[in-house]
Amino acid sequence: MSNYLHIVPFKLNDLYGGFAKAYGLIKIEQKMLVIEIETQDTITGMIKSGVKRYEFPIESINFLKLKNSLFSGKLIIGFLNMALLEQFPHRKADRIELLISRKNLDSALSLTSHLNYLITEYRLDSLDSFDKEYGVK
Repeated sequence: MSNYLHIVPFKLNDLYGGFAKAYGLIKIEQKMLVIEIETQDTITGMIKSGVKRYEFPIESINFLKLKNSLFSGKLIIGFLNMALLEQFPHRKADRIELLISRKNLDSALSLTSHLNYLITEYRLDSLDSFDKEYGVK
């Protein structure tokens, strides 16, 4: 299966008190959730941050859900460790929320399903390892 099967564009509004917005991509690469973001000022649109890349191991994700509204959606990703999000813009405690346009909701649903599958697979493997280590049958 291709590593780039699930790529979803998103945006973040109201960064830095409304003075910036960001556009980016979220994807799965080799059992890592990868988020790439470029921030742009909202006043002139000329100042850009350059692309920043954030990588999160599958085992660090607590949950992933997609909320649909009439014109867009919101991809909510919860993490097990807040320290992972220390450098990420626009985080809310242990989670990040990415705005997904209506036309990309199917791709976001596919990414959500695949990532939830990978998370479940990792947790089941962890249980098997625990069982073998402690002799549980």
